[in-house]
Amino acid sequence: MLAGPIAHAKQKAKGKSSSSKTPVAASGHNKCWPEVGAVFDGKTPLVSVESTKDLSNIVLLFADGSTERFEGLSDAEGVFAGTGENTGKILTGVWIKSGCNHSGDGPGYGEFIENTDNLTNIPVVSIGDAPGVLEPRLSEIVEVWFDVSLSEMVPLDGEPVIVSYATRDGTATAGQDYLPTNGNLIFAPGEITKTVSVIVVDDFEFEQEETFFVDLSSPENALLAKATGTGSIVDDDGNDY
Repeated sequence: MLAGPIAHAKQKAKGKSSSSKTPVAASGHNKCWPEVGAVFDGKTPLVSVESTKDLSNIVLLFADGSTERFEGLSDAEGVFAGTGENTGKILTGVWIKSGCNHSGDGPGYGEFIENTDNLTNIPVVSIGDAPGVLEPRLSEIVEVWFDVSLSEMVPLDGEPVIVSYATRDGTATAGQDYLPTNGNLIFAPGEITKTVSVIVVDDFEFEQEETFFVDLSSPENALLAKATGTGSIVDDDGNDY
């Protein structure tokens, strides 16, 4: 069984949100509608889900508005978090489908439970994608800028927000197409935006458009929403110098 402040609710019609705290007993005339519960971890982007019937599927809702669906479930409980590009994203809610509500597609179906226990007054940090840049020529230096922003300013009486960043290869190769970099960004009280600069270099080869990434990790005094920014390099080696 789940421990802690479980969010209980009776299964309702699709798209209706329920209270995250108030227990509601299953109706006596339709006992195939299960009671469901969810506990959102305040320190990690995890949610523990349980139902009085076997789960059908789970849809996670993240702070940036994206969703991720887990289906083919057969147990009455489980622990879920974002995977792939959703890894580390803050959870703002979960759709739970089980019992009678096995038909249809989520989100919008099943019982929606909001993450009302999500920490408040704590900034959420995200990184944006960088606009595509033309590969530099000869001795030119071209920088790609990624904006890293907070959902709100660091309180004037608060602790600084610190987040780590590091570049990662996509189709572009570190040391050949761009110079790898990593470090920490520190948001002092009153600050809300920082930038990460990545230098793009010319490899003198004709190529298709290439991409690389900047990943955020290990936030302090903040939560992660969009943790990966994408940069694009447009080749210029088909052009005359």
